Parts: sequence; C-alpha cells; structure tokens
Amino acid sequence: TCVVMMESTLAGSEAHLPEEYDLLWRRWYGRFLKWPLDPLGKRNVPTKGLTSDGKKLGLWLNTQRIVYRRGSMLADRIRLLESAGIVWQPADYAWEDGFRHFIAVQPDEHGRRHVPTSELSADGFRLGKWQENQRQV
Repeated sequence: TCVVMMESTLAGSEAHLPEEYDLLWRRWYGRFLKWPLDPLGKRNVPTKGLTSDGKKLGLWLNTQRIVYRRGSMLADRIRLLESAGIVWQPADYAWEDGFRHFIAVQPDEHGRRHVPTSELSADGFRLGKWQENQRQV
C-alpha cells in the first residue's frame, strides 16, 4: 500500500525521481516479471492480483497504467513493461481474448457459431458466458 501511495504522489513528475524510488520501481518490475505469461505472451495481472508473497501487484500495475496514460512515464520504463508483456488496456484485452476464443469455434453450414452458455474452452475460458455477455451489451 505504501508503494502504491508513493507512486500516486510521484506519478505526475516521473522525470525527477529520487534514486530510492527508481530502486523501488525496479523491485516491483521484478515481481511483474515473475507473473506467468499467457498464451499470447502477455502478463495479464488482474487488479486484485497478488504475488506469491502477498504483494499487491495488480494495484502497482494499475498505477503504472495511470502514469502511462498521463504521458508522464519514462520511455525506458515503457519499453521495459512492453517487452515484459504488460496489458495496457485490460478491458480491451479481455474482449479480444474472448473474441479469439469465439472465432476458434467451427461455424455451422450457415456460418453461425453455436456456443452453449456453459461452454468452456480447452484452456478453461468461459466462452459461453463471454458470448452471453456480448448479447447483453
């Protein structure tokens, strides 16, 4: 929590960071690197995602996304996070992942893909629920 608060305070002025902050950022980045890659080579950490020792990695990443969107993130940090597989837009990524699963379903002779609500893909993705949600949007 202290890290997230500190980052929030400094988020607007990343160009003038104290050395201790840089060391702290690199420690959190190291934790991010330990998060497993998904099949697309991304580290899709949920907002409530915790490291194996209980650190709030998801919150740290949300702070990084805010700093990035404000345009105040250092270019080398952007490169590091992107090369490590950060997901900048989790909602868009989740939709794209669902769509990727959906188009993998073989269409019938009329070009329709029939997915029961209870359908799970081979990798455990709740495809039926995803499709149901798309119909409600």
